[in-house]
Amino acid sequence: QAFRALSSPARGTLVAMPSHIFKTESVSFGEATWTKAMLGFNDTADCLNMLIKQRVGALELVSNVRRMDGTDLRPEGGQLRITPHIVVDFGSEEQARAFVSALAARAEPGTPPKTSPRKSEPAMAPLAKKLKVGDLLG
Repeated sequence: QAFRALSSPARGTLVAMPSHIFKTESVSFGEATWTKAMLGFNDTADCLNMLIKQRVGALELVSNVRRMDGTDLRPEGGQLRITPHIVVDFGSEEQARAFVSALAARAEPGTPPKTSPRKSEPAMAPLAKKLKVGDLLG
């Protein structure tokens, strides 16, 4: 298990988090798209974060990752729709399938998976539709 240090700009401190990092060609969140972003599972916080090369820190994309089992995630070529508002281009179907396998490996045993991770994000829908790259890059 890899450990990555992420900086908290508000605190100016580094925090080590157990993570598994995946390189991407791009990540689209609503109307915003980041090229060469990385995705990281934060096992301690049980979330999926996007690490942006131009920024220090991470943006949480999905929480409660252990409740997602990956069964409804189907790579189409190198692309994978994680939620209605988050689409990741891994560059190859092999990389996309590796991501789905890593997600399935984190599923909690004995916890019934959600029928769809998309149902867990209704509060994010308005934000995702309006979010632009400049909103996060300041």
